[in-house]
Amino acid sequence: MGLEFWGTIDVPWANRHRGEYPADWAEIATKVKDEEGWKCERCDQPHVNDAKTGHMLTVHHLDGNKSNVERWNLAALCQRCHLRLEIKVNMDQLIFDFRVRPWFRKHYEGWQRSCAATGSAHEQKGGPTTV
Repeated sequence: MGLEFWGTIDVPWANRHRGEYPADWAEIATKVKDEEGWKCERCDQPHVNDAKTGHMLTVHHLDGNKSNVERWNLAALCQRCHLRLEIKVNMDQLIFDFRVRPWFRKHYEGWQRSCAATGSAHEQKGGPTTV
């Protein structure tokens, strides 16, 4: 039984990942981590990259677009939080059904400003969903 048996899998996050990392991505990611004091924004735990333990701080593109390096779009997250949020935060979903958690507020407000500046419908119709 091959994959063709299952047909097309329609999951909301499957096609979110787009764009290419900019040439200076390493510097951008380090700057974000420095700004956050090398702590995960979501769980507030310090995470210095440690190959021995496997713990590492990552930078997540909230809208899934690797070429979008606007600060609101970049969250310093530990691996665990990054993986948990990967499919739960969808900046393109036009439903605002949660209280914005403190760690997420600056990203949400930046996203709102970006939408207002570009005349995006997101600003009028709601916002992203997350847990």
